[in-house]
Amino acid sequence: MRTETDGSYNATAIYAYGADYIDAVAGRVTPTDEHFFTQDALYNVTAAVERSSENVVERYAYSAYGAPTILDADYALDSTADDGLSDIGNEHLFTGRRTDPETGLQLNRYRYYHASLGRWVSRDPIGYSGGGMNLFRYVDGMPANATDPGGLRPVPHPLLYSVPCGRVSVSYNISSLRIKKVQGWCFGQVPDRVQTKLIESLIDKQIGSNIPKSGSYSCELGGHCCNLKHFYVRKTIKFNFDLTFPNVGLNCVVNVSGSFSIRIRGESGNCQDCPCD
Repeated sequence: MRTETDGSYNATAIYAYGADYIDAVAGRVTPTDEHFFTQDALYNVTAAVERSSENVVERYAYSAYGAPTILDADYALDSTADDGLSDIGNEHLFTGRRTDPETGLQLNRYRYYHASLGRWVSRDPIGYSGGGMNLFRYVDGMPANATDPGGLRPVPHPLLYSVPCGRVSVSYNISSLRIKKVQGWCFGQVPDRVQTKLIESLIDKQIGSNIPKSGSYSCELGGHCCNLKHFYVRKTIKFNFDLTFPNVGLNCVVNVSGSFSIRIRGESGNCQDCPCD
């Protein structure tokens, strides 16, 4: 629930939200009317339903990057569409976020989005940590596949990838594996550097025989739609753990650190058997 008030702290509107997404606006209550909202898979508000009559009173269409068009209930262009404003005062449109009626900009918490230009009006506040090299680009140029409710980084929508048709490739690599600390004597009283080399050799052999340090896999995904687009995800995870060797009779504890990198790539595949829209 969210309440809007005037300067005297009187409630002017109360909004209700669904539990599945932060901007899943479900309805609005004002002193003069009550409306329910319908949304699509990207949480774009697509229609407003008047509670008293249970009829659709207004509909909304969007460009690829979210520029809204106000429609009447019968899908005809709104008679006052040239002002670009909702007849019922609805300001929650593209991805459920509020659009400022004076500037036409959409506030996604940490920064403003310009739907007509398809880009942010300011740099990403977390810089390149947002995952892209272009700090003004909206959801990596894939507005039909993701949202960005905070204005920080794209959020892929799981519904759009639930039954894709195509190929997904996964590759990983374990690197920077090194010994940080040894407690006890693993190989008798030998110099630390010699002991470390022997332990590294043992760990390398153990990991190499059970878990390859690198590898790649791919698989075909079949489904009833063809909406798997080209995407690329790269993630590096640093690890640190203690390792013991009781099975080979070594009385010591070794602290090991390193990093695990994984890359996931998706490509549209042969979708001839999928009934595409």
